[in-house]
Amino acid sequence: MSALRSLVPALGSLVGSRRIGPLGLELSSERLHLVQMQLGDTPSVRAAVSLPYRCTRDALLSEPARLRRLVAEALSRQPFKGRGVVSSLPAADVTILPVAFRPAAGQDDS
Repeated sequence: MSALRSLVPALGSLVGSRRIGPLGLELSSERLHLVQMQLGDTPSVRAAVSLPYRCTRDALLSEPARLRRLVAEALSRQPFKGRGVVSSLPAADVTILPVAFRPAAGQDDS
């Protein structure tokens, strides 16, 4: 945590003027969490909310309309701005596969 605490002021000084970051989204086992930072001379939390699910997480994820309603409720409770989102997946759900390839003769690697 101390590394993060030291990084936030550094990010703010790089930005210089006030800038609103994307929304951070986490769908934990029992709650939806949203947070948004405002970077600038003094970085701060612009908005944050945590709402419990009214059903199981699996049921919520299987019903997009229900998930949309929960997200809309969360967004209405704090002054979130924009719709850009960053999210992270649980480590168990991520697989990294290194891929090596060689372009065909006469082709570039793009």
